[in-house]
Amino acid sequence: MKHVISMLTCAALLTACDCSTCDVDTAKTADTVPAAVTIEPVSAQPTSTAWSFSVKGMHCGGCANSLRQVINECNGVMTASVSYDDSSATVNVRSKDALECALAVSKELGYETGDPEELVWDTQPADGDDAGEAAG
Repeated sequence: MKHVISMLTCAALLTACDCSTCDVDTAKTADTVPAAVTIEPVSAQPTSTAWSFSVKGMHCGGCANSLRQVINECNGVMTASVSYDDSSATVNVRSKDALECALAVSKELGYETGDPEELVWDTQPADGDDAGEAAG
């Protein structure tokens, strides 16, 4: 288990932001990420919920990449994407605890996060769509 944590921490450090304006201490990642990392078989994985939140304080794409890697280390995070251009992060999580971890590691690394919003995918056809007209 220590080997897995060490590899994940090294990966985050190797891709750390190197721009001169960043003051993010990526060395904190070892203390920030929960110690338990588990991998479950695909058939045992519960459904996920997608959340989006703003992230302020990134100075370049390297900041976004480093933050994405650290968030992905949180237990229960299935996927994470961080956009420097949009100043936002999107995470697919198995539980609220995983969402809280994503927010906590973001703050620990020095970023300001906004309130998370659950992403809801609209599966109903919009008024005037062909699918809706065909039914009528």
